[in-house]
Amino acid sequence: MGFAKALAEVDKPYLDSDDDYFTHMRKRFEVNRNALLKHLSKLDIPLKMSTPEGGYFMIGNIQETVPKIPKKYFFLEMDSVKDGDAPINC
Repeated sequence: MGFAKALAEVDKPYLDSDDDYFTHMRKRFEVNRNALLKHLSKLDIPLKMSTPEGGYFMIGNIQETVPKIPKKYFFLEMDSVKDGDAPINC
């Protein structure tokens, strides 16, 4: 019974908006997604982001970034890696 009542509410205006709950949430997630993509695009690394159409995750291609990562970050014992601060250059 409680779920049926909740479903009846989702089509009504949500908070101070004319949108229903689902439209309001979709717009809110889009704003957050766009802000995150904007900030990631400003990073000084070659990162190619895919713009998600839904969901709570983003996928980025770091293929061009990997060769620039210091070697030590690919090992558990970072301090023991010879020339650990040098890029991996793979």
